[in-house]
Amino acid sequence: MMIKCLLIIFICLTAKELSFSLTLSNLLTQTRVFLRDTATTASRQRFSDSQLTDFLNDGQKEFNAKIWAVISATPIVLTAGTTEYSLPTDNISVLRVTFKHTPLVERTFSFFDESNTDWISSSGTPHSYYVRVDSSIVAGVARESIGFIPISTFSTTCHVYFLDQPTDLSASGDVPFGSDNRRLYPFHHGLAFYGAYRGFLTMGLLQEAIIYLKEYENIISLAESFNKTRNMFNPNLRGSMPIVTPQPQQ
Repeated sequence: MMIKCLLIIFICLTAKELSFSLTLSNLLTQTRVFLRDTATTASRQRFSDSQLTDFLNDGQKEFNAKIWAVISATPIVLTAGTTEYSLPTDNISVLRVTFKHTPLVERTFSFFDESNTDWISSSGTPHSYYVRVDSSIVAGVARESIGFIPISTFSTTCHVYFLDQPTDLSASGDVPFGSDNRRLYPFHHGLAFYGAYRGFLTMGLLQEAIIYLKEYENIISLAESFNKTRNMFNPNLRGSMPIVTPQPQQ
């Protein structure tokens, strides 16, 4: 009953605030309310701000991996004859690669091997790419690298869109997933549920931990549905509908 009362109070107090971004300071306050750890004297608190911030950052990483919250793009300049290139250090997963505004197809090593060609030495205009997670065959290239097949015979630029690692929250005014990621403002409060889950788990209070974990997962499901639906939205998709040329108004 106490936990349900706290949840109702939290929703009432933050209903207006959820239209705006929450900061690390806001999330720490909300997490402490959930944990009933609101003493103003640090020596009387069960958890330090540093511990709770670590919990919140873990939740932010899991949230990001689940719903693709932070997607970034970077150009990669291809040099004639170069096989592989380093991916950004904060890359989690490559989602899309384009060459001259045309998407390239991702392939696996086994796919290339079955083509019975010396694919690693082929050259021409790139039409496919692969991602390598072991050591690159090119000196100086990072362990996580991307290769283009055929190897480009000219200098050009490709664009890589990837799932990015969110920046850890550290300053009191830091905003989850970046302050410019406005579509996620309504879901920021989910991190406070995660922080409470980790706190109760640490204290061995499993029943309370499960309650807050379920609330966190519910918010993730809602955010995932909202976020990934928008990512897949294609206003140019017409299926079998005929192309209709707009007629000028008389």
